Amino acid sequence: MNQRPFHEISDGVLQARDVRDADAMLQHAAELEELGTAEGRALAARTRGSVYLLRDRNTTKALEQFENALELYRGLNDPAGMAKSHRNVAEVYEQLGQFSDALEHFYQALNLYEETGNHYGAARTRRFLGTVLKATGNWVEAFSLFHQALATYNTLGSTRDIALTLNVLGIVLKNSGQYPEALEHFYRSLSLFEELGYHDGVALVTDNIGSVYYMIEDYQLAIEFRERSLRHYESVGDERSVSSILSNIGNVYVVKNDFDRALEYYRRASAIASRMGTQRDVARTTGLILGVLVRKGPSDEADQLLASLDAMSIPDVNTRLYMESSRALLQEQRGMYDESRKTLLSSLMVAQECALPFDEVGIHGQLRDLALKQNDLAAYVEHNNAYQRINEEINGKATTTTLAMQEAERKMAKERQAHEKHLAILHSTLPQHIAERVARGEVVNDHYDNASVIFLDIVGFTDLSSSMKSQDVITLLDNIFTQCDAICEQYNVTKIKTIGDSYMAVAFETANTEQRTANSVVGAANAAIEMMNVTLNEELTKALEKALNKPIIEFRIGIHCGPVTAGVIGTQRMQYDVWGDTVNVASRMESTSEPSKIQISEAFAALLPATSLGDSVERPMQVVERGEIEVKGKGIMTTYWLDRP
Repeated sequence: MNQRPFHEISDGVLQARDVRDADAMLQHAAELEELGTAEGRALAARTRGSVYLLRDRNTTKALEQFENALELYRGLNDPAGMAKSHRNVAEVYEQLGQFSDALEHFYQALNLYEETGNHYGAARTRRFLGTVLKATGNWVEAFSLFHQALATYNTLGSTRDIALTLNVLGIVLKNSGQYPEALEHFYRSLSLFEELGYHDGVALVTDNIGSVYYMIEDYQLAIEFRERSLRHYESVGDERSVSSILSNIGNVYVVKNDFDRALEYYRRASAIASRMGTQRDVARTTGLILGVLVRKGPSDEADQLLASLDAMSIPDVNTRLYMESSRALLQEQRGMYDESRKTLLSSLMVAQECALPFDEVGIHGQLRDLALKQNDLAAYVEHNNAYQRINEEINGKATTTTLAMQEAERKMAKERQAHEKHLAILHSTLPQHIAERVARGEVVNDHYDNASVIFLDIVGFTDLSSSMKSQDVITLLDNIFTQCDAICEQYNVTKIKTIGDSYMAVAFETANTEQRTANSVVGAANAAIEMMNVTLNEELTKALEKALNKPIIEFRIGIHCGPVTAGVIGTQRMQYDVWGDTVNVASRMESTSEPSKIQISEAFAALLPATSLGDSVERPMQVVERGEIEVKGKGIMTTYWLDRP
């Protein structure tokens, strides 16, 4: 079997990754290794790392592969590969909960993307950075990064990324207690995912909508939305997400005090976690079952579950604290008040060391209630005061965070308005595809080997303008050039500018194939022929007849093709223009043409494909030699007339 080139295998990796086909990814990685190049080995390492992370949940092996890829890309001095590898490494550290390491690598990736002008990569990294900052409680900065990413995605028109970013913005708003705003973002995200037919995204956002309804105590809707999300994940066999959603539904039934239904969902979630063999999820779901059983009172099953949790190594602090809270409640239920107090005080130290105020306040509440049962007034006052103080601090921080986010939103709204105004100006003065490049921060400076330049002017315009009312002249030019604009759009020709009664447009090469020049030449020819047939409305026809004693207007058109340079000049009043000798010759073709005729150069005529000429073509063109003419600055040139037979 012939060995495929790097770019083909690389495309295969991307396609396999998009559909999470681990076997195909590993096959592509093996092919990349066989190439024997550092570039191939680097991408192979990244690909294997992705498989270890996505399929096997093996963060150790994934990190090893990603760090290997990073070193290879450093050796190649490949900033794009380094940026991707830094981001991969950061994602592993994020999953491990090593947020400082994750932030370090994400920031390095962001710097590389910005240095290389990769706006999409920078936006995606900002979104990941925001996720880590959100996890560390830095909601304001996360909120700002998400908005920056969203602005870039809107400019790039990346709908899926817009939907994903709206979703994480909704999570930040939900966590800061801004529930109506959170729902607005989630529903916008949901609508985009539904339009795209991206069902995983629909399920993700649907669960988040359910979480908002849970927070505002609309439990019926919370269950309804989470059940919708559950049905999707069950249909695609995503067991980890199924386990997570089942746990979330169980949480709703707990606050409704429907412990039997809560246990039903928790046990289903736990069974899946056990089958998957992920100890972290097993510990979490076992802890949830234990918490419900303890609420129902002491039981042998609760004791057994607690013993099984004690035998596990549980890295997740929240799961450990929840387990200890259940242990303390069991001890209290059995009258073991001193043991319960010791358990809670030990947990309190852990919560304080890990800076977990929500857990602290819950533990102080349990200690306060326990002190009341023991008639320990001093302990009751101590823990009640701590409970009140931490609650006030939490609420105060939440208020401060909300106000800071609202201020950040106001600032970003002003920036968005300024940006949108800037975009509106760009789109009104530049071709759309050029305006979008300028908006992304690109310096537009392009070279084309063979562009077709069209010049059109109005015959006798000087006499015309002096004989007609000024308003009629303006209306006339607007009418003609508006029709020319529409013709250019129809034939993929770019309008460059108008100068007085002169109209300039260019057909650029459109693809990296041999057909590109033929396409642009045919487009220019068709556009010129259509322009020659521009008609005036009845009012303008009457004004023309009154001024010049004739009801028609005539044009001269000239076309030449060859190399050009195109770019944007100016900063306040930007203009997209085209330069080069080709432009000068095209202008001469127009000035030496005749009324109602299209004069083309020999170079342009030679490039018109035979498929556009002759009787067998639906709308054939006709090229007739004019002969030799004197062209200023060029000498004698052979030119041709272009028309339809």
